Amino acid sequence: YYRIMSMEKNDVEQLFATSSSLSLTERDRHATIHNIPPFLGTNISSSELIMKLTGDVVVAFGVTLGIAPFMSVIDKSIVQRAAGTHTIVESACSSVTSMLQNPKTFVKSPAFLMMWGVYAATYTTANCLKTILEHQEN
Repeated sequence: YYRIMSMEKNDVEQLFATSSSLSLTERDRHATIHNIPPFLGTNISSSELIMKLTGDVVVAFGVTLGIAPFMSVIDKSIVQRAAGTHTIVESACSSVTSMLQNPKTFVKSPAFLMMWGVYAATYTTANCLKTILEHQEN
């Protein structure tokens, strides 16, 4: 936990006022000394950063929810082809048919959940890091 949580409101306001007048390297050094993340001392409010990060997470999870079914079908087709049990086309047709007939079962399947989880985590991390870096630059 950061020390900022245990500070009084006036101390926090003074810390941010001091941080905003410092150069970026001095601000980073100041944040390191006080054990707070450097991006909290920038001139954009941290509530704005939280809103942007929340948007990044929602978008990443939403977009990957649309992509993961197709990636799961492709992944399963490749694995079944490598195992020699199906051709890629047979496996893809079978997967799409079962997905359309039982969407709840497909969404609950470990293959889909793992694919969705990996892609969602990847895009969330990339989007959030980009947002934090842009926040630091402003």
